[in-house]
Amino acid sequence: LIEFRQGFLLEGKASEETITELEDGDLLIEGWAANFAGLDRESENFVPGSFQEGIKAFLSSTNRPLCFHHKKDHVIGKVLDLREEEGKGLWMSARVDKQVEGSPLFHIYNGIKKRSIAGLSVGGYFRRGLVNGRKMLTGCDFVEISATSTPVHAGTSFAVVAGKALTAEVEPEVLP
Repeated sequence: LIEFRQGFLLEGKASEETITELEDGDLLIEGWAANFAGLDRESENFVPGSFQEGIKAFLSSTNRPLCFHHKKDHVIGKVLDLREEEGKGLWMSARVDKQVEGSPLFHIYNGIKKRSIAGLSVGGYFRRGLVNGRKMLTGCDFVEISATSTPVHAGTSFAVVAGKALTAEVEPEVLP
């Protein structure tokens, strides 16, 4: 296994891929962290089924960091859910912790909120194999997911939803 980072930009319909601001200022983001369509800038991609083992291990951990650009000292929130959707890719939801002005991570929080930072990148240890004669990613052990402005795969992006707050009764940890 080698350590590898795989990036994806999220794009699509606002009803599917979203950022929602909660009453406490935290942001919930949802969208495609990976897309099985096409190849990335390194001429490879994940193959269907490559996430299954990694998802179970990552979600069973209490430490599920959402980082900025794979910087493990820039944890900006927590990944709440990952699931592989047949034929589509990897769906992700995460919480971005509110940062107050003056915080060293405020520019990242604000960039996500304003959509200046709109990409996602999967970080971890990935297995590669030949699939139909092409080098592809066939398995993974997730370490973190990152918000980034420079994803490797330019196939998708998320939309910003106006600051409609969810009620205090909704627990971000139990959202699908």
